[in-house]
Amino acid sequence: MKPLFGLWLLLCVLVAPSMAETESVEAILTRTLNAPKVCDYQGTIMRKTSPAGEDTERVVQRVFHKRPRRDRVDVLAPRPGAVTIRIDDDVYWREPKADSIAYSHRRGPGERVLDSGLRFSDTDLLMANYDVTVRGRDVLLGRETVVLTVRPKHAGRSTKIAWIDTQTGLVLRAEDRDEAERVITETWFSSLTLNPALDDRLFATDEWANRPVEEASIIGCGSIQEAQRIAGFRVAAPVYLPGGFNLERLRVRSYEGRPLIHFTYTDGLAQFSLFERVALATDQAARAWPGGTPERRGTVDIWKRGLFSILRRHDGIRLYTVVSNIAESESIKLIESLRVVELSPELASSRSSYLWWTAGGGALMAVFVAGWWIIRRRGTFG
Repeated sequence: MKPLFGLWLLLCVLVAPSMAETESVEAILTRTLNAPKVCDYQGTIMRKTSPAGEDTERVVQRVFHKRPRRDRVDVLAPRPGAVTIRIDDDVYWREPKADSIAYSHRRGPGERVLDSGLRFSDTDLLMANYDVTVRGRDVLLGRETVVLTVRPKHAGRSTKIAWIDTQTGLVLRAEDRDEAERVITETWFSSLTLNPALDDRLFATDEWANRPVEEASIIGCGSIQEAQRIAGFRVAAPVYLPGGFNLERLRVRSYEGRPLIHFTYTDGLAQFSLFERVALATDQAARAWPGGTPERRGTVDIWKRGLFSILRRHDGIRLYTVVSNIAESESIKLIESLRVVELSPELASSRSSYLWWTAGGGALMAVFVAGWWIIRRRGTFG
């Protein structure tokens, strides 16, 4: 019996470590989703972006998170002074511009300011469109991490490598790699303190009081019909969607009484936005943003901005804008597939009460899309 017992004990010693390595990727991803709810932290985030054929851009930020839904991001470089504060569904933004400071405040469900580079909200959708595997183990900042590879099942999307803290689920490092395995974006904590004593004054918004603030209310909609009723104009929806993408959110944003409809689509990780608003063909202000000379592809104008593209098309009444980092061919096919959704008789009869909302404004669109990209481009981390 003793030799058998010794053999059993030896097997236990050998097998136990390997069993610790077999935690499912679903459990790891669930821990990452829950990380903002289970720990406070502060740290410095570094982000390096190297688009093909362009200069490398580096961003440095100081970030603070207080569970479950309070965040602060201070930009240290390259344009110091910008601050973003999120308290539940309210997001406050401040940025120096020339000799002044611009302030904005938006409110709406699902607002986020921290992005780990592994931005996802649904494990099932992510697993349906990506092959997620454990790449190995590593140690960062003295903390044990599990390294995941998230490889797309559809062409034209980047592969993610993520170093996830085994204890908290925080993403300590993330990389985007193109189809040739070239690293195009790196985001990492250069310093990190877990569960610090965070002063509530870090999240104070008194500075926004009694100042000229760009206000935005964001109304979440359950259907296109509801969005049409709120916005007061006929909405177009894409007939074609790239493989694996689902509608994540549909919202109407209102600035100074002017409506803009915002669709957000995701495949579980990659994401693109579609914006629609009324704008006459002669409305030069509506076409002022994003500036520069676009490339022309049939009826679509395209501006390339490093890791993402801006596409625009006008149907004579509505101006459509897509902000995307998926394959250009897919984005063009999507924006060209837009078709107007027919109104119900009841909805059509109520349109007149909303017609005053149809005035356009190029600066308005710039604020929306710039805000969207600031969150993505600056590599805010959560």
